[in-house]
Amino acid sequence: MKSLETMARYKKELTECARNLKLPFLAEHLDEILHEAQEKQQTYSEFLSTCLMRELRDKERRSYLTRLKFAGLPARYDLDLYDFSRTEGIDQRQMRELRELVWIRRTYNLLLVGDSGTGKTFIASGLIHEAVKAGYKAYLLTLEELFVCLKTKEISRPAMKTYKRIMKAQLLAIDDVTLFPLKGEDVLLLFKLVNCVQG
Repeated sequence: MKSLETMARYKKELTECARNLKLPFLAEHLDEILHEAQEKQQTYSEFLSTCLMRELRDKERRSYLTRLKFAGLPARYDLDLYDFSRTEGIDQRQMRELRELVWIRRTYNLLLVGDSGTGKTFIASGLIHEAVKAGYKAYLLTLEELFVCLKTKEISRPAMKTYKRIMKAQLLAIDDVTLFPLKGEDVLLLFKLVNCVQG
């Protein structure tokens, strides 16, 4: 039977290896995983599978949280809270179809049109959230925010960061389009962006 000193050395080496291999969950939770393996009397392959699966789940969780943070969502975006009793708006079948995200996979554009207060921003935000949960990089911003970004990206580091996120996004939702009057140069900027994003 190995001495406690030898086991402590192995744990320390395993933790260092996990850190060097950029496996933060394993490095942080090694004691817990080892204890669980001893309790369940796992084989070597079961133990290795447990380590890798838990690291993978944690990586997916962190990736989701990062995508969610950068999506630019407002405080409320849960499509389960959508009020289907409105006379204007979409029905439950349409909402289910949108939530399946087939339109993203087929690279269709989606245009939500309606009067102010009909839930367009809420639906767009909810669909962005659904896309983020499904692993897509998605981003929501107003048309005004988009133009500030496009016009200042060469002189502003935050605007350039936003621009890079926009260019990497697989789904881009532009809100408040009718509230921002477009001038000739704005139309050209928007046209160039759409060409870049869809090209």
